[in-house]
Amino acid sequence: MSTWPEPPLSRFTKSLANRATEKSGLSILLRDRRFQTIDTATKRRIIELIGTSAAFGIQTFDLVMSVEPLPLITVDNVESVFPRLTLVEMKVTKRADQE
Repeated sequence: MSTWPEPPLSRFTKSLANRATEKSGLSILLRDRRFQTIDTATKRRIIELIGTSAAFGIQTFDLVMSVEPLPLITVDNVESVFPRLTLVEMKVTKRADQE
């Protein structure tokens, strides 16, 4: 009796799996209060403050980090805390034996 190999993952299925992996990685980082996810309007304001709004979009970074925990960062206070922020782009992968 022969067995058929598993079909390759479709782009949609792979995308869902990647999102789940990214969400898992994000939850690990957010245990540390120095990391924050921010809303779209605040991301847009950060891009403006950098001065590269034409070159980069809101998907340029996933979250922000500060040396010390800060109050919730919003569009109303981002300008005052901006110099203390580091933009973080996540790259999350799983080992093959974890899938």
